[in-house]
Amino acid sequence: MRLSRGSIATAKNRLASDEMLSQQILLQSGQVKRYAAGIYAKNTFLVKAQANIEKVIRTTLERYDCVEVVMPLLQPKALWESSGRWDKYNQSGQMFYCDMPNGTYCMAPTAEEAMLDFVQSMVRSYKDLPINVYQIGAK
Repeated sequence: MRLSRGSIATAKNRLASDEMLSQQILLQSGQVKRYAAGIYAKNTFLVKAQANIEKVIRTTLERYDCVEVVMPLLQPKALWESSGRWDKYNQSGQMFYCDMPNGTYCMAPTAEEAMLDFVQSMVRSYKDLPINVYQIGAK
C-alpha cells in the first residue's frame, strides 16, 4: 500500500502537550491518535512496524523451541485468589472486575496467574521440563 493512500492527516504545528518529543512528532505526523493518557490508536505505518518487530521476536524465540501462547485478558477471580494478589490489585485500583452470574472475572493487568495455570496443566512430570512459553499482546 502506498503511504499516500493511507489517508493520514498531518498537522502543520505540533500541539502543545505534556507528551515527549517523539510522541508529539507521531501525533503531528498523523501516525497516532490520542484518546486519553496512555491510550492511542496507531496508523498503518506503526501497525506494520510492530508486526515486523513481532516477526523478528517470534523467529528468534522459535530457534530456542519456545512455544507461543495467548492468555485471556478476562480471567476468573479464583486464579488471582490462589496467588494472593486479588486483594492487592483491587485495593490499589490497578484491576477492574465484574460480577457475572457464572462468577467474578477481572480484566487482568498481567498474565502470570493464567500462565502458571496453563503450564501446570501441561507439565505432568519433570521429564516434560524445561518448557519455554511466551506471549505477545497489547496492554
